[in-house]
Amino acid sequence: MRHQAGLAEFSDFTLAMLERSATLDTLELFRWSVDRLSRTIGFDCCWGGWVDLSKGQADVYASLRHNLPDDYTDFWSDMKEEDLLAREVIATRVRCASYLRRGRRQTDGMVALSDQYHLDSMTVVSTHEHHAGVSTFLSAYRSGRHAPLLTDDEISFIYCALEHFTNLTRKTRLGGGHPILCANGEGRLIFASPEAHEIIREYWKDWNGEHLPEELLRDRPGRQGILPSHGMAAVRRTLEQPDADPITYVSLREAGLRDRLTPRELDVAVRIARGGTYKEIARDLGLAPATVRNHTRAILSKARVNNKAALGDLLATQYA
Repeated sequence: MRHQAGLAEFSDFTLAMLERSATLDTLELFRWSVDRLSRTIGFDCCWGGWVDLSKGQADVYASLRHNLPDDYTDFWSDMKEEDLLAREVIATRVRCASYLRRGRRQTDGMVALSDQYHLDSMTVVSTHEHHAGVSTFLSAYRSGRHAPLLTDDEISFIYCALEHFTNLTRKTRLGGGHPILCANGEGRLIFASPEAHEIIREYWKDWNGEHLPEELLRDRPGRQGILPSHGMAAVRRTLEQPDADPITYVSLREAGLRDRLTPRELDVAVRIARGGTYKEIARDLGLAPATVRNHTRAILSKARVNNKAALGDLLATQYA
């Protein structure tokens, strides 16, 4: 069956991706893109994500598998030094490379990978720039003795789709309008919006640009307003999808009262917003009423209001 990968199909693809970028996180949008590409281009399975090729080898920082078993990434990692596709992209600075199981170019590792997962035709497409760090990639696979390689039009379609995806994820759209950073589980930076990159580099003068600062990897980093000199808080969450490596997603936003409160003060503030009295709050939290009063005074100071009524009005919209 011949699939269509023309201008009209690409226009439909990009419009649909733009629409979904308003509600999907980075991994969800990537999974949607992979599913749509597999139907439009026509391949049986694929592997994609974020890779650093700038150091003369392929270091995959986070990836997503489509119709591939769980052990695929580990298998590839064991043979990656023999990956002919990665070698070609790195050595020649091309943005795509292909392999046929029945072809003349072979290594033991490629043969093992192909036979283990029945991948007779492989094509990798990458947004790789030789001078750059992490790039987005997609390896598309077809099965069968006579499985064809991707055509030039199909490769161009995938490359432009990856570029479009990359441009979307590096803008603030996916962060609700806030500067964003994304990293793998070890904190290796996958991408950052220009605004976030500038903020982090200004705040941590010795930042190497490769890993998230340790403070941004801690639990509930935004609670104390982690960037007080900028009046900003960092809100972290973990993005997960089936068949994907989890990634850490950090959104930088203007710090509010919530970020200046301790966890216990927040517990008290929530109950103040709901109209609780000192005795009721003390009973709910297992505290002495005097302790609740002390917390309330601290909250009043941080909120810059003079009485409990004004504080209740201020908190109601956030915590009620």
